[in-house]
Amino acid sequence: MLTTIEKVFLLQDVDLFSEASTDHLTLLAELCEDHTVQAGKKVVQAGETCSQLYLLVEGRVRIEKPGDGRTSEDVERSALNFWNCLLRSPQTSDVVCATDSRFLVIRSEDLLDVLTTEPGLSLAILRRHAAAHRS
Repeated sequence: MLTTIEKVFLLQDVDLFSEASTDHLTLLAELCEDHTVQAGKKVVQAGETCSQLYLLVEGRVRIEKPGDGRTSEDVERSALNFWNCLLRSPQTSDVVCATDSRFLVIRSEDLLDVLTTEPGLSLAILRRHAAAHRS
């Protein structure tokens, strides 16, 4: 079981939260549940409605689009389904652990609550997302 401060240290290494303040990371850490998943296990199933945000903090996963026969690059230290979580939309890909992996998981309702009540956190996430997708 991780302490809140240990979760904060893990969250600050997730790119999506790289501009968030320590106070905001602490709020998020208090919402996170720690999950460890074995290599080869599916974490996210394509087509299922997203009800949790999966933050990969240790290990690697493969993102697989059903039906196209391709596998994306393995992913490390990432927010795997942030936009689907916000929209509560169906997952578009399967996520399979390539190695034993650790996730911090936040229920979508809790994420929406904190983003609504903490506009500074929302702005930090949007800034990071915009910087990552600048043309």
